[in-house]
Parts: sequence; structure tokens; C-alpha cells
Amino acid sequence: MDESVKKCFLMISIVGEAKASYMKSIKEARHNDFEKAKELICQGDDMFSQIYSIQNQLTQEEVNGILNDYHLLLIHAQDQVMSVEQVKVFAQEMNVCYQRIFDLEKKIL
Repeated sequence: MDESVKKCFLMISIVGEAKASYMKSIKEARHNDFEKAKELICQGDDMFSQIYSIQNQLTQEEVNGILNDYHLLLIHAQDQVMSVEQVKVFAQEMNVCYQRIFDLEKKIL
């Protein structure tokens, strides 16, 4: 398998792991474990940060004419990256909402 193709698949794999961490974060917040929720967001961020290096490598390969045959795969990988960026924001917002809900429940119960 071509190295560029491997990089695209690696990007997709890492993005999937980051997405899973962000989604688990929401679950932990729903169960009132906000420390674990923050930890999972950080884990997702750590995984996600690996993507930028791969993106830069693939961009250089495309500029240098090496990646010409893999546009569709790269587009799919980039689509997954953008999608997970949205999941992260959603997870962070949901966690804040759960925190507010639990704080309000403490006040009224």
C-alpha cells in the first residue's frame, strides 16, 4: 500500500478514536463525573493533535505531485476531521449543560 494511502487511513483511524473520546466525555458528564469528562476531552485532543502533522505531510505530497491519485480518500479523511471538530465542540457544550443541570439540582433538592 502506498505511503500516502496509509497516511490517509491513519488520519481516519485517529479521528475515529478522538471522536470516541469526545462522545464518552458526554456520557461521563451525564453521569456527573466531570473530571473524567474533562480527561476524555484532553485524550481526544491529544489524539487529534497527531492529525495536523499528517495533514501537513499530505499537503506537501499533493503540492509536490505525489498525492495526485488519492484525492477522494484525502477528501474523505478531511471530511472526518471537520466532522470530529464539530463533535468536540458539541461535547464541550453538552458537558457545560450537564454541569449546569447538576448545579441547579443541588440548589433545589
